[in-house]
Amino acid sequence: ALFTGMRMQEILQLYLEDVYQKDGIWVLDLNTNHKDKNLKTPQSRRLVPIHKQLIDLGFLDFVRDKKTTNTSPRLFEDAKVASDKTYSSTFSKWFSRYLKNLGIKTDKTSFHSLRHNLKDSFREAGVSDELAENFMGRSTGSTGEAYGTGFSLKKQHEEINKIAFQHILPSRPNCQ
Repeated sequence: ALFTGMRMQEILQLYLEDVYQKDGIWVLDLNTNHKDKNLKTPQSRRLVPIHKQLIDLGFLDFVRDKKTTNTSPRLFEDAKVASDKTYSSTFSKWFSRYLKNLGIKTDKTSFHSLRHNLKDSFREAGVSDELAENFMGRSTGSTGEAYGTGFSLKKQHEEINKIAFQHILPSRPNCQ
């Protein structure tokens, strides 16, 4: 969520086929191509370029492993659909308990905090609010947003990779 700005439900309902390359850029395809998938808003349907640091952390290796070992076509097959027909309601409760067990749970910390952190990171990197909102599947509500076709995948990829999550991948010491 920190690297993609995706909502919990968007992540948990991903299928292996939703991770692919388009125009040389690895993406997560947020769609409703399966009956168990739903999107919060029309703006939620989007391609999310995968941040280079997430790739460096082994995300594509994780996907490749899942493609060979999964018995399910879903990326996170262990997330089960709850009675409200979402994957997120059960996981949300688990994540809250996890934060509490780590001793970092407050009234303002939750899985959704990761989306807030990405938004702050876009601001710090000088990325336009319109692109940041588009990237995260939200609408700015501006009239101009309705014109044109939006930001290219290439532009979104460039902008997300302006953000360096140094606390996730610290610099390696110079080994001389």
